[in-house]
Amino acid sequence: MSYHIHIAQNAEDYLSEVMACDISTKLVLPHLRRVLDEGWQSESEGIHFFAHESTIASRAVNGIVETPRSMAAYMVSLAYSRWQSEKLNAQSDHSTIHWFDPCGGAGIFPVEILRFYFEKLGSDNPSSLPRITISEISELGLAVSFINIILALQASGISPSDYIKTGKLKLILGDTLDRFHEENDFFSKKNKFDIVIGNPPYVRASRLNASYKKKLKQKFPGLYCGSADLYTYFIASGISNIDDCGILIYISPAAFIRAKSGAPLRDWLLKNASLDSFIDLDETKVFEDANLHAAVYVFRKQGHSSENVQYLHIQDEKELDSLVGEKIALTTVSVDTPPGAGWAFHASQSSLEEYSKVFSGCVKMQDLGVQIYSGIRSGYSAAFLLDDKQYEGFNPVIREKWIKPLILPSNIKKWAGYKSISYMVVIPTGSMSVDKEIMSFLAPHKDVLAKRAEIKNKDQWYELRSCSYYHKMERQKIAFPDLSANQRFSLVEQGIYVPDGAYFIDTDNLVLLGILNSSLAKQYFVHRCSSVGNLKSKGRFRFKKEFVKDFPLPRQCLLDGNLQGKISNLVSLIIKNGETEDMNKELNELVNRMYQEK
Repeated sequence: MSYHIHIAQNAEDYLSEVMACDISTKLVLPHLRRVLDEGWQSESEGIHFFAHESTIASRAVNGIVETPRSMAAYMVSLAYSRWQSEKLNAQSDHSTIHWFDPCGGAGIFPVEILRFYFEKLGSDNPSSLPRITISEISELGLAVSFINIILALQASGISPSDYIKTGKLKLILGDTLDRFHEENDFFSKKNKFDIVIGNPPYVRASRLNASYKKKLKQKFPGLYCGSADLYTYFIASGISNIDDCGILIYISPAAFIRAKSGAPLRDWLLKNASLDSFIDLDETKVFEDANLHAAVYVFRKQGHSSENVQYLHIQDEKELDSLVGEKIALTTVSVDTPPGAGWAFHASQSSLEEYSKVFSGCVKMQDLGVQIYSGIRSGYSAAFLLDDKQYEGFNPVIREKWIKPLILPSNIKKWAGYKSISYMVVIPTGSMSVDKEIMSFLAPHKDVLAKRAEIKNKDQWYELRSCSYYHKMERQKIAFPDLSANQRFSLVEQGIYVPDGAYFIDTDNLVLLGILNSSLAKQYFVHRCSSVGNLKSKGRFRFKKEFVKDFPLPRQCLLDGNLQGKISNLVSLIIKNGETEDMNKELNELVNRMYQEK
């Protein structure tokens, strides 16, 4: 109790000294008093977070995910190590390093920075500690962060007042992206940061309002994308404001290295930064209150070679524990960062060159006139899908007019066919005189259907979203599911529709089908597709349209030829009789020959 009272007596004076401007101090002070008056409890003997139920809900709403102390500590250690690896930094005094946390939260990173200095670098006085700047959008968050810093200092025998008087601690209240954005010379060199470290907020573009998106477009003209998550702008913000020898280290979703929405950021990074390290955390349980495919990564300024990077792919929680315990080392790999495409990691430069050689001289599938389409997006599938009994309940005339056979993504078999068929009510936009039986079937779902964003005229609540390619689904085609542990490209007969969660290619070319299901194609998908989970165990590919449409094909592969004929005949046999190990081996040999002879 005396420890808490001691903080209460001094915290307001400390805050007044350290805040950049009076108005910020006045905003934060009420929250500081609240934290102290309510006696919030901090974890780990007073040197971690202050826990309170009111902060848990607000963090979730704002896309803030707490970084575990062990992960934050590991990131601080890795950041220092990678910063020192720069020749110009190797002999630098660690007390002169300027650390910046752009999304301070409750102060986990600043606290772990101080702990690192105390425990690993032997700092025992204010002058041997680093400069730390924290930016936080929430007054409450800044208050909690500040008190945790005080606790960390006092726990190590350092007077908070003495450290504050050095001018090394700076707190900024406000939106980091307002102050630190994409400008080539926003700060003079001496005011840039050496290490930017943090866990930026994970907010989907769909949750950002129009006015905020407009601001982002103004602040980040070089990489703005209307579908990009908020954390991507924090990456650009941090890199724009590090010193020439500085680094950025974040933990965030890994999607930006492969996803379509991350393409503008990837292009911007190729011009303005180089990747130094990448730790793929896969879907291991890193955060207590979130499940996502995360990564820890380090970027440097432009001008540094990124052909070789430090890399690690965490397979499970046991390996994650080894990582944060610093019992497992990163290895050197080569990274492939082609413009406009996702990034991929190869075991060595020679393996990257071999991979590149296989696909050199090829053309993208879409450039051969082959198009890929998304399945029908109903907006509320429960209303439109029918089981066998419901289907049989309609008379044949109604079935012929309004109901289509449908193959669900999970029922798409590799090569051809389906495990089972479902049915779907299909009412295109602008349909007239819909039969009463169909309207009665949909009526229980009217309120939900009328609220769908894609329905502009609420009087036509029963219609599907506008779609110009229903007629293409009536043809024979190649379909594939979005999520799958392996390639399941399948020849689907005419008249069978494909729903959301699957895609179809507007051709029934058996050579293309053979190539897409080959082992050579798998090499491409492993290096270009996003994934859910670890592909070496129970993980699944995300066969998104943008990945497949860019699939590299030999320019002549869809034309008539001896090799094409052999592949087509073999695929026909596989469809008719089922695949065997010998058939797969022969197919892979033929496909490899086609790519060698392109």
